[in-house]
Amino acid sequence: MTNNVGTVNGIKEYLDMYIAGQEEAKDVLATAGFLHYSRNAYKMAVELEDQVYLRPSNTLILGPTGCGKTYMVQTLAECLGMHFMEINANALSEEGWKGSSITETLEGEIKGKTEAEIFNLQYGIVFIDEFDKLCVGNEQQRAHNLGVQNSLLKVIEGTTLKLGNEATEISTHNMLFVIGGNFEHMRVAQEKSTKPSIGFNNAPSAPVKTQSKHAELIAAGMSRELAGRISMITEVYNLNKDNLREILTKSKESVLEQYKELYRVVYGKELRLTRAEVTEIVDKCHSLGIGARGLQTALDEFMVKRIKRQRLDLDNLWYPDYS
Repeated sequence: MTNNVGTVNGIKEYLDMYIAGQEEAKDVLATAGFLHYSRNAYKMAVELEDQVYLRPSNTLILGPTGCGKTYMVQTLAECLGMHFMEINANALSEEGWKGSSITETLEGEIKGKTEAEIFNLQYGIVFIDEFDKLCVGNEQQRAHNLGVQNSLLKVIEGTTLKLGNEATEISTHNMLFVIGGNFEHMRVAQEKSTKPSIGFNNAPSAPVKTQSKHAELIAAGMSRELAGRISMITEVYNLNKDNLREILTKSKESVLEQYKELYRVVYGKELRLTRAEVTEIVDKCHSLGIGARGLQTALDEFMVKRIKRQRLDLDNLWYPDYS
């Protein structure tokens, strides 16, 4: 675990250094990460036969793409010093079917790793993104998606998989699973449920009963068993211009900081941007509509003009000799 983050607040403060906004999601992830670390510590401290069952704090993050779901979970793993693994649910297939099953995905993850690295993987954090893609489709697709969900259920519940011609065993009992997805169709359904009816039925309707988040997920296409394995649910939101400005200028790993380091080491110059220039980059990023991912595009576009204007010269720079 990174120094000075041995509490939920400490983990949250670490996430704050890298992630702008999304306060609720950072609070939930910090708590899930803290509980996961504590659960692993308990497993290490108590003999197996004396252990009581501690249910993992598997977490679901809802929200549109470009809001930093993957980056948040990856940063949490870095904070806790744990292995991070990302799985694209949309690319998964059922076991025994053409495509990439969860077993094959794990086989690819352990390839080339040492025994110590494989051990750490079994106590790490697994992020399953685009899970909402497994909850939509026609009847045939839904049948396939349910098969994939059932394959994931076994892994999330905790199982031991034999990988690599059964030469290696991987236990998933001590992994923390974080599921991410847009689930836009679920939110659209909520919007429709609140619209007034028309024609003869245009009288004010009775208030719509609010479902629990778990019930909404089941209605949206997640299997009841899988929904039951999720204990924490949070949501991320589209980033506004203030969020994008903060990410660009204050985040420890922002693309602007990367450019500043490039200028300092390679060009021997200090890169400075005016407030107006930062606003130009943020406005461009916001117009792209792809969240924080657009900062790289917007800044690269800006730097095309900046580098041409400064007439940076590469002739005197050190460069490796590939001859």
